[in-house]
Amino acid sequence: MVGTVEQLDRSKQNFKTKDMKTIKLLFITLLALVVYNPIWSQTAHEYYNQGNKHLDQKEYTESIQSFDAAIELNTGFSKAFLRRGVAKLYNEEYFGAIEDFDKVIELEPDNYEAYWYRSKVKEIIGDTMGANKDKTVSENLLDKSKDEEDLGFD
Repeated sequence: MVGTVEQLDRSKQNFKTKDMKTIKLLFITLLALVVYNPIWSQTAHEYYNQGNKHLDQKEYTESIQSFDAAIELNTGFSKAFLRRGVAKLYNEEYFGAIEDFDKVIELEPDNYEAYWYRSKVKEIIGDTMGANKDKTVSENLLDKSKDEEDLGFD
């Protein structure tokens, strides 16, 4: 009878150990679902909106961080690159701003704002010829955009 009680105690202990492992595994799985589920995390657009709020409040470092997060979630988010470039321009990170405007132009070759902002940065860093070229492209694209809008293509 003593052997039977010992066996019963060991089997209870084994059951508890297995049960605890299962509970831990379930907890970790649920935690991972909560943390990595997009329903509970911010979207690229939410970070973009947050970045714009910081930019409006002249909080350039925070703005750049928010746009970084948006771009990390959506590497083709040209508006986030554009606004991050603007924040870098105001934060006097001129070469980083140019890189962002270059990326916008790569993603959207007809984005007149990217050319316009890049022309402003090039003026600041002393690239007058590049600034004039970008300004001309920007104006031509803006005129084209207005013409298309007038014709109902917008």
